[in-house]
Amino acid sequence: MSAAAPRESHLPSLPGAPSIEDSYRELVDTLPVALRKLAERLPWRLGLTTSPDGRWSDFVGLHPNRALPLYAAQAENGGLGVPRLDLFRYLRAHHIGGFTWLLHDRLEDGQVADPEDDLYELADLFDRRWRESLAVATGDSGLSDQLCRRGAARWRRGTGRRTGCSGPALCARRSTRRSYGRS
Repeated sequence: MSAAAPRESHLPSLPGAPSIEDSYRELVDTLPVALRKLAERLPWRLGLTTSPDGRWSDFVGLHPNRALPLYAAQAENGGLGVPRLDLFRYLRAHHIGGFTWLLHDRLEDGQVADPEDDLYELADLFDRRWRESLAVATGDSGLSDQLCRRGAARWRRGTGRRTGCSGPALCARRSTRRSYGRS
């Protein structure tokens, strides 16, 4: 029996890969001008940073949260198992999905003080951009639409189990780890 080749203990370097801030800047640039200022301060508005100039990278610290597709794309030899440009599209979709669902989740849980209508409009626009970016990444709008619908349904079930009530009130009914994981 021959010994297996040693696996790389780190992820491959990806010069030119979009950072979380790059993806957000691209997303903000697609928004109506009237919503851009709110979007530029969104990490602060959601209570994720201490300053209005706070950035997503100030909040999203763990590398897997920033670059999960990179882990999925790593080949057995430690290199990439997909073309770089494809991976870059998945990274953008991953980032936009993160912005989208963090905004939805904060609004749903009542974690945003006095949410203005523009925040709900941003949530809708972010959702559309996430779906579009995932369709670009997969090259299959039918598949990405199905994945988005399933993800949204699971999120709704999960938030319903987690909160069991409306608004920011704390609920007596709590989900267990097992039931939450089934959402």
